Amino acid sequence: MNVEQFALVTNAAARTGKEAVLHNARAFVEKNIQTADDIVIVSGFYGEEFIKAVLRNTKFSGRGRRLTFVFAGLPDVVRDKQVADLRALKDHIVSTHRCAAKNVDIRLATNSKFLHAKVLRFRTRNRLPVYIIGSANFSEAAFTQNDEAMVAIKGLHPGLNDYIRHVVNTSQSINEIPSDLPARNWRDFFRNGFLYYRPSRAIAYTIDPFVDEGFK
Repeated sequence: MNVEQFALVTNAAARTGKEAVLHNARAFVEKNIQTADDIVIVSGFYGEEFIKAVLRNTKFSGRGRRLTFVFAGLPDVVRDKQVADLRALKDHIVSTHRCAAKNVDIRLATNSKFLHAKVLRFRTRNRLPVYIIGSANFSEAAFTQNDEAMVAIKGLHPGLNDYIRHVVNTSQSINEIPSDLPARNWRDFFRNGFLYYRPSRAIAYTIDPFVDEGFK
């Protein structure tokens, strides 16, 4: 395993005069997408149009290749729209890039822990895998507006493989996520935005957020 001595950065100004040690993050990601047979992208936030642009720029052809995305699930109150948008993205990838539907897996982390990791893995036959970890989400804002930094690792990395396996196993495919998920407790009720009420006058109301039975 080798941690590359250069850093991947999104800010062009940071790279000026330091190209030997600071590389263009997006160019590096797109280069690996062009050659990898098995691609896994774990990102808290993401952008559907950014994903389309990256695949278009790399002239991605999906024949015999696997794409796996794991993103953070949005609050339940907007989950239906998120799933619908991601299903449309999957359909676009399958039809535009000639991917087999079974080889495009888009998943959402919907458990109580918010997925904040940014891990990319590229595997190619007869080559060592490449991992990228750092601060950048897989989105246009991260790669064009923000000042982000990442590192590349080349070679087998059991720890990152185990983490990726964990994220995949604890997430749900967008094809399996049910609609109209109920709030399970007061925390879900407020965190997921189920309450939206603007009364015309002050209302006295008491909630005990520590008693889930009371919530029912």
